[in-house]
Amino acid sequence: MWLCKLSFKTSSHSTMHLCLQIDEILTKIFSSYNGDKESIKSLYSLALVCQIFREPARNALWRFQRSFVTLVKTFPEDLWDEMEDPVITVSLLSKY
Repeated sequence: MWLCKLSFKTSSHSTMHLCLQIDEILTKIFSSYNGDKESIKSLYSLALVCQIFREPARNALWRFQRSFVTLVKTFPEDLWDEMEDPVITVSLLSKY
């Protein structure tokens, strides 16, 4: 549910209403989405469509992660391997 309507300039460019540029309002709006597939798609689209929406939408998306795989995949690719039959292993790093 949108709290504010978009306002338009008289020129060919449109602008958002000022209330949609407030991070706390966007966070509240995006936190109202639930974890169903359609909500996740919408949040993903919102994160891509507008720079102001990016952080609040991505933060909301993190609520729906069901495993650490997505987090691990944010690390550089040379730090992890994806296997067909994943097994979690933990190894202790020794001091130099």
